[in-house]
Amino acid sequence: MAVCIFHDTAYEGAQTPMLSVYTVTGMDSFRYRCVAKNVTCPDTSEIAILNVDPTPIAYGVTGGGECSPCVIIGLNGSEMGISYNLLRNGIETGITMLGTGMTENLNYK
Repeated sequence: MAVCIFHDTAYEGAQTPMLSVYTVTGMDSFRYRCVAKNVTCPDTSEIAILNVDPTPIAYGVTGGGECSPCVIIGLNGSEMGISYNLLRNGIETGITMLGTGMTENLNYK
């Protein structure tokens, strides 16, 4: 069954080359096709499947402060395979860590 997509709260750019999908909960494995039309010659693309990755969990951060020579920043949990980037005042510090599923500590100098 085909359903036409329109620009609304779930989709943006329905009639442009770039389609943005904003509400993806429950949409894993949905199948999409693009139909390009002009006056005399419509054409339909092959099927594309939407794969939705779950949103990572936000974990609490501990530590910080003005101690020297370095400060230990803790993360009270992590997810396997998720990369965590340490920011200071909204700017990346260059310190990254790959989640292990455990609590983590980062040394910030």
